[in-house]
Amino acid sequence: MNNKIASPDPELAKSGGRSASLHGTLGHALVFFTAWILITLAGITPRPHLDSLDDVQVGEPSPRTVTAPFTFKFVDQKETERLRSDAEKTVPRTFERVGGVVEGAMEKWDALVEIAQGRSNGLWANENEVTEASQSAKQFWVGLNKEQQNLLSDMAKDPVKTEAVENRMLHTLVDEDILLSQDELRLLQPTASTQAVPWKLKKLDGTMEYNQSGAAVLSVTTAQRLVSRDVADLHFQNTPVAEKLADDLAHAFIRPTLRLDQYKSQLDRQAAKAEIPSVSITVKQNQNIVRKGEEVLQDEYAALVELSTKKQSRAGEITARAMLLAVVLGLFFA
Repeated sequence: MNNKIASPDPELAKSGGRSASLHGTLGHALVFFTAWILITLAGITPRPHLDSLDDVQVGEPSPRTVTAPFTFKFVDQKETERLRSDAEKTVPRTFERVGGVVEGAMEKWDALVEIAQGRSNGLWANENEVTEASQSAKQFWVGLNKEQQNLLSDMAKDPVKTEAVENRMLHTLVDEDILLSQDELRLLQPTASTQAVPWKLKKLDGTMEYNQSGAAVLSVTTAQRLVSRDVADLHFQNTPVAEKLADDLAHAFIRPTLRLDQYKSQLDRQAAKAEIPSVSITVKQNQNIVRKGEEVLQDEYAALVELSTKKQSRAGEITARAMLLAVVLGLFFA
């Protein structure tokens, strides 16, 4: 019997070694990828489902807690609009001087005095000499009744009274700023929080003058009423006919000397609003935007709306985390 001991096959031993080494490598790889996937997924903050915000209302308790999955900014529209509105209110409005009002009124007054004095025939003898002022004076005269014409004729015969009425109207037109309407006048009236309202006057030569609201700014109806009262009391007999004549004179001669420059004022307000930057709010990653059961505030709701519109790719976020972990785990298992 042959008791010879067989020697180990070198090829077989080499093959077994390779198998064990392969199993070890696969085990390490399995552990590597398992750890890689688990750590990557565990590190990703679940994103809230915000396809619909129908169940979230400002001023109502939140039905759920929403956590920011990433850092983002959003514009606080309400605060931004408030600041821009405040800036717009502080912009001085621009008014411009109406040219030719004083000169036109005085020319019309001279023409009317001549008509009342009976020297009007020559005014229209030559059509080329007819002016807008003389035509307007003639229309005013024709519109008066006989009693008013007689009263005005008596006044025109007295140079002192004639000059006094003229000076009263001239004082109002020159020394006071007269606006067309009460709406324009309200723009210059101080409020409970302001002592005076600044405004800019665009003069006839184009230069600007900065002013503040004051008693000298009147609406045309107020200016006409004051002139009518003074003329009736001081220069005519205080009778119904005199009051009516004084009222007609005031309405015919006292016209607005100031008007709002809508275009320039609008440009200034737009420029002031444009200078105010948007107010942004930063929400940090993992910050609770709203908590379940707590009242939803306006800015919190705005953050939810902004979050719901974000279209950031989840695949990109996962890829970035996976690449980082692959490097770390690769160094660990090397």
